[in-house]
Amino acid sequence: NPNPLPQMAYRKTSGDEFPPLMRYVVFSMLLLQYGAFIDMFFITAGVTAVFYAAEEGLLDGAIDPRVLHFRFGMSDEELRAFLYGRTVHRLVLSLMIVAPLMQLVLAVAYSLLSIVNKHLVMGKIVANQPYEMRGWFMAAWLFLFRHNVSLDGMYLWPFSETPIFSFMWRCYGAKVGKDARISRLGPPDFDCFEVGERSLIGNGVAMYAHNFGSGALSFKPVTVGKDVRIFG
Repeated sequence: NPNPLPQMAYRKTSGDEFPPLMRYVVFSMLLLQYGAFIDMFFITAGVTAVFYAAEEGLLDGAIDPRVLHFRFGMSDEELRAFLYGRTVHRLVLSLMIVAPLMQLVLAVAYSLLSIVNKHLVMGKIVANQPYEMRGWFMAAWLFLFRHNVSLDGMYLWPFSETPIFSFMWRCYGAKVGKDARISRLGPPDFDCFEVGERSLIGNGVAMYAHNFGSGALSFKPVTVGKDVRIFG
């Protein structure tokens, strides 16, 4: 057979060895618990910030009363009751101001966390090297893949085709030329990507370097030349 399957893809296990499938399940559960802990931390911090701002009245003067009067038709007395009244009114006001700020804070926090996870949890991808199916690397790769999809859909879509994505790709390990524009994160195959100067990877385009065809998870280099436009 000129192209045999990598040994690790079909190796049999002895009776005392932990089955590969069980190892993969354990790895995946650990990563899911880690992700759930991070989500709960950010949610708790955000809710605490809103309630603290409402309780202390920190945002009472943050919105021009004329805006509320124009948008909601409130009288002067209603405005005063809303802005300086009970805590529930302050809570609504705090949510109006803090929610967009929290969206921006979470976008930054999750993006930084994703970059750290890529380097510390998954590590550098070596092109043309087969990785064990249902092993730690594959579990970490799928975890980051799901994380990036959530980032693209929930937090980063307003920054599509801006220098922010090019900067993030470089932080992940991709080679991105000057003035290149990218529309999304996609799968964490960044170590295998090279994008030339002034190229555009538009909306609806997902770049992939991974392959399961050999019976193992493997990656091949993907190069986009200079002044190339790719649209989905």
